[in-house]
Amino acid sequence: MSLSIEELNLSIRAYNTLRMSGIRTVEQLRKMTIEELGKIENMKREYIEEIARSIIRLV
Repeated sequence: MSLSIEELNLSIRAYNTLRMSGIRTVEQLRKMTIEELGKIENMKREYIEEIARSIIRLV
């Protein structure tokens, strides 16, 4: 079972951007490249950096 993106404790805006794009699990995120994340509507560089830091903390 994959962890929910809620487990990453992201800012509301980063979390909502992921949810609006259909991403619900950390596993979905881990399969994506930085370039793919950057193509998500309303995804800002700061959100990508926040997401990356949060995933690294899980390891």
